Amino acid sequence: MVKSTERVCYYETLGLEPNCSTVDVKKAYYAMSKIYHPDKYNSDCGMSKDEAAAKFLEVKKAYDILIEPDQRAIFDSYRQTYAVPEVFNADLQVPFNNINFNGYTDSGRGFYKVYSDVFEKIYANERAFQKKMKLPWNSVHKPPGMGNLDSPYSEVVQFYSYWLNFGSIMDFCWEDPHDEYDLSQVSRRGVKQWSRINMKARKKAKKEYNNKVRGLAQNAKRLDKRVLQMMAKREEERKREMEEARERRKRLKKEKLAKAAMEYEEPEWTKPVERRRKYGDPEEEKEKEREEWECVVCRKGFKSEKQCRNHEQSKKHLRMVAELMELQSKQLHMIAELVEEKLDEEVFEEEKRDEVVGESDESCDNQRESVEVEDDDNEGASIVYEKNNREG
Repeated sequence: MVKSTERVCYYETLGLEPNCSTVDVKKAYYAMSKIYHPDKYNSDCGMSKDEAAAKFLEVKKAYDILIEPDQRAIFDSYRQTYAVPEVFNADLQVPFNNINFNGYTDSGRGFYKVYSDVFEKIYANERAFQKKMKLPWNSVHKPPGMGNLDSPYSEVVQFYSYWLNFGSIMDFCWEDPHDEYDLSQVSRRGVKQWSRINMKARKKAKKEYNNKVRGLAQNAKRLDKRVLQMMAKREEERKREMEEARERRKRLKKEKLAKAAMEYEEPEWTKPVERRRKYGDPEEEKEKEREEWECVVCRKGFKSEKQCRNHEQSKKHLRMVAELMELQSKQLHMIAELVEEKLDEEVFEEEKRDEVVGESDESCDNQRESVEVEDDDNEGASIVYEKNNREG
């Protein structure tokens, strides 16, 4: 069983304050049931059906605890050990690289315990600011738990997705260069100018704070053993898929080249004189009648077979043959490429031919019937013609 390190606050689950009444608990439960209950699921809730069902189970559990006075008292006493601080800390420092941990456990100085505590402090400070400024309860969304080494990877993705897209609700008014007293000492025009300066300082401070928190999440993700293991697994899968694709391409290329080689007809100029003479080439017969010999490669004629054979052993002739063979190899390669490029067209044409087979067969039958009729007519005409000839 996976051990969970996430601390659940049932008041936050129902969107209530700790001093709420039983009536408030019932109202919150019925309101949230209309949104997340499986029988009343609607995609407008912003969750999938499974996520909504899981959310409803959390709401139901929170309701069952808070509606019973004894269970609620036990939870309240337990909640005090990790309650969100009521005092907002504007000077909360977000660590980045100076976090030491020992091993990948969720206790002591383990990685998941140390980083989980840091992120919980950041969230607690956001919640304290929300309470201080009396902002709506849903202005701060509860982050997913960091989990531990045995947590499903889907929970890991949700955790880092939250913190890598973190946006603080704090307004950073304490970063104003000019306070209210300063503004009261200047003219209306000066107030507008200084207000713009204050707003610019707030935006800058908020951006820096958000970047620090996101950088903390990025650093934690870079060190998280679960992420490293998943990256290694995906890299292995990617290499395996690439290797399979490479082997598949090689096999297809080999098959296409073999098919092209089978369909390839050897050019006439590559055939030796003996082969053409053996198979009775008509051109060879003419050459014999004229008692002349010709080198097709070099386009030269000879008066005797001996001269032709001597020429075939010459360097010039061999060089010309080598050049032509190289040209043949290039042509064969081009043919293979054309076969590969037109493979899809051949498949399409085969499918198209299959569609018109029925129409072609029907047309052939009609033509065959027409020809048979014409043959019958012609046969009758020939009989009449022969009869007239005999009478004549």
